[in-house]
Amino acid sequence: MALRMTYQREPITLSDPMEIEEPKPVRGCETCQSAMEQWQRASQPGLAHDLTRAVDLAIEIRRHPHNWKLDHMGQRVPR
Repeated sequence: MALRMTYQREPITLSDPMEIEEPKPVRGCETCQSAMEQWQRASQPGLAHDLTRAVDLAIEIRRHPHNWKLDHMGQRVPR
């Protein structure tokens, strides 16, 4: 009995591992703003260029919990 080979019809498209999507910090959050400043330094060419650190900071910004919301004036208030 011969083996039947099956193949996926559409090719798989992989993302560029060197392309880092810019994180979206929450407006008014000091922790997010600080991490974003560090991310900008780590993701730009130069002495502080460190893609591993940039990815770690992007994850931190994305996962950082926020136990407050912005009121109609843009001020932080507890949830």
